[in-house]
Amino acid sequence: MPEVDCLKCSKSTTSHPNGNHLCRSCKAEYREEQRKAAYAVVRALQADELVYPEVCELCGEQRKTIAHHWNGHTDVFNIWFICKWCSGKLHSYEFHLGQVTKAEAKCIIMLAQFSRLKEAR
Repeated sequence: MPEVDCLKCSKSTTSHPNGNHLCRSCKAEYREEQRKAAYAVVRALQADELVYPEVCELCGEQRKTIAHHWNGHTDVFNIWFICKWCSGKLHSYEFHLGQVTKAEAKCIIMLAQFSRLKEAR
């Protein structure tokens, strides 16, 4: 596999097939931040401090939503509530590190929806 720079620390690391280019130490740190943020959101949902909306913030479809940390996990309540379909279309560390704005994410989703409709014909 080719060598690439880690997205967080710029240290040289092995390229990952799914495009998640983090070195081992940054990936471990990322996973720990992810775990803590997810736990904080679950606690807030259980205490009714957060409520799942019935509509995806990106595609506008009325689907079950998930809390999605789009700009890293240090600010645990900096989340978008999006459906699993949109989450799958945007899933990458670049997205999670805040390198994609909500407006850009909506454009990506609209293009994916258009492609899905075109393929259905």
